[in-house]
Amino acid sequence: CAEATSAHLFSSTLTHTLTWDQQINDNLKLTVLAGYEYYQTSNLQAKESWGYGFTYNTPTGPHYNIPYYDAMQTMKQANLSTNTDAPAQTQLQSYFGRAHVELFDRYSLTATVRDDGSNKLGSANKYGVFPSFGAAWDILKENFMAKNTLFSELSLRVGWGQTGGTDALPSPGYQSTIANLT
Repeated sequence: CAEATSAHLFSSTLTHTLTWDQQINDNLKLTVLAGYEYYQTSNLQAKESWGYGFTYNTPTGPHYNIPYYDAMQTMKQANLSTNTDAPAQTQLQSYFGRAHVELFDRYSLTATVRDDGSNKLGSANKYGVFPSFGAAWDILKENFMAKNTLFSELSLRVGWGQTGGTDALPSPGYQSTIANLT
């Protein structure tokens, strides 16, 4: 059996972010980020051809230096099949924001939210909101760690967040055609 495959895909990504960074006083720094991202794939074309019934380059037949995709031109048409896949356009759109607060140069709090949408999801469930929160403590900056020689960095971090994805879902309007040539 031999197979020849070709595929091409066009994708584009557009990302915009805006960041505001402010040292409010000696003990408080605030960073806020807002953004938008759009991702699109289109024009995916995947073509496959496969066949069987070769009389050469097999364990029991003669061996010739002919690539199988060239040999497919000469095999019996009944042993040749083709497949063409043409999924429709996939679109992902996200709005996101993050606020990060640093306190006393040793504590930090972060909150993030994403609002992700996809045309792979149904119209009633097109968008999903994914929040996350985190906190960190730079222990080495505490007075009781002043004589430390063991650690070059020591932090305690905790976080929580929700994730989601659409990679396992088929694209809307996916088309696949298999044909046996005779």
